Amino acid sequence: MGIRPKDPSRHLRAEGWVNMRGASKRLLAHQHRLNDGNLVQKTTVVPDADGEDQAYTQVRVTAKGLARLATAFAPRFPGM
Repeated sequence: MGIRPKDPSRHLRAEGWVNMRGASKRLLAHQHRLNDGNLVQKTTVVPDADGEDQAYTQVRVTAKGLARLATAFAPRFPGM
């Protein structure tokens, strides 16, 4: 596509879709983007080295969100 892999992540932070969670540097979706159906959060529980359960949350962009992001990046790609 001609964009760097970190550009979409930066765009999501700059446009208020996600924010960074403290020192862990994990992304969290803003509630209004979850409500709009642009993002979903997936939580996975994994045992750590001590046998304790550790929860990890991932932000995923939905098809609806990808369509909206495509319009944001469209000016970079005339003719597409």
